[in-house]
Amino acid sequence: MGAWRPVGLLVRVLLVVLALLLFVVGIVTMITPIPFGLFLIVVSFTLLTIAVPGLVRFWRRRWSWLDRLLDRATARLPAWLARRLRRSDPDRSAREASRNTRDQPKNPAIAEDRAALARHILMR
Repeated sequence: MGAWRPVGLLVRVLLVVLALLLFVVGIVTMITPIPFGLFLIVVSFTLLTIAVPGLVRFWRRRWSWLDRLLDRATARLPAWLARRLRRSDPDRSAREASRNTRDQPKNPAIAEDRAALARHILMR
């Protein structure tokens, strides 16, 4: 990770406090006629993924309903928010590994042809 930096720690603590505040406000505003609370809750989880991604990964592994809710939210959120939430997905690495194996050709000659083509393009 790097050396311990007090400024980075302070920013993380402030992000966690802001996320918890947004979460509480989001829960309170969920019962109002304007459903703005769900957006605040999603933003609070996004801030938590920035500050403490391991905690959100743990929560998503532990509670499948939260994992499903955050997966649905990523489809409707702007790309920069969705990207942050996808990083907290505990099954992301398994899906990426299976996706990478599907992209690999089964025939080694095809892999060599692709590598030669890539070298040719890079040499231009």
